[in-house]
Amino acid sequence: MLGIQPENDTAYTDIRLYRALGHTYLKDAGHLTTNPSFIVSVALSPLPTPEAEADFNAWYEEEHINLLSQVPGWQACRRFSLVDAIKSTVDSASPPRYLALHAYQDLDGFATPQFRTATNTPWRTRVMQGIVASERNVYRLAE
Repeated sequence: MLGIQPENDTAYTDIRLYRALGHTYLKDAGHLTTNPSFIVSVALSPLPTPEAEADFNAWYEEEHINLLSQVPGWQACRRFSLVDAIKSTVDSASPPRYLALHAYQDLDGFATPQFRTATNTPWRTRVMQGIVASERNVYRLAE
């Protein structure tokens, strides 16, 4: 993922290489509409212990994506793990180790009970307490 930077200004360079994990999760084909209008990127790093990593990945795969798929407007998700990163910004923090790209038809679903359920479970609360780095961005796709 390339960071957006002013022309000829490498002070804001942020280059990351992620490897795809598993497969793409798609909403039931009967509910898919046209191409998504938005991509929501969520990048997270759990505590760097085998137990925390396993719990984080199990939560994402077994609970979180399933609950997000019930949110109106959600269409798909693809997960990735960080392979390498080159940062030349003032911020020297390492980028999050996991990235999920979620495709949405619209953002209205963020105000629904389904979204509140997907982002407020005991398992999610426990996992999020162990998150040491996070980023979330919303991108509107041009037609």
